[in-house]
Amino acid sequence: MYTRIDESMKGTHFYRLKLSTDPKKEDWDKALNQQEIAKEAIRALERHLSEERGVTIQLDFVAALHDDHTNIRHVHILAFTPGKLNRPQLQALKAGATAEALEQREARDKALGIGRAQTFERPQPVQQLPQRTGTDQVFTKPGTLRAFPEAPDCPRCDT
Repeated sequence: MYTRIDESMKGTHFYRLKLSTDPKKEDWDKALNQQEIAKEAIRALERHLSEERGVTIQLDFVAALHDDHTNIRHVHILAFTPGKLNRPQLQALKAGATAEALEQREARDKALGIGRAQTFERPQPVQQLPQRTGTDQVFTKPGTLRAFPEAPDCPRCDT
């Protein structure tokens, strides 16, 4: 990688970018293809730059997926650009990543039989309760007995 930096043309700018999908709305099951999302973000930036400049622009970049040290999976990108990027160009990059993430999310949800409303619902925390057997009773406060509580339904599939 250092060779690529050393051999880059004069005027090349280097951008350290970090892309992360929304862990609650887009990547709640940690199953989206982060590599493809990063590639599509760069492609969107290339298209935007090409339209602005009237010539085909192809950007070099390197990326690394980080999914082991935080709950929010993300990709670090080092992008080589032929000049400074402005706000609309960075917004094009973000829009490309968002569109790809939502497209993947929709395809996965369709395969899982989950509707759009269920995808964006924030699931309620579910306690793990032991299976009920016969007439189990639970002690709540010293000297108080009550019937064993029913396990709550799954917030995604209602089972």
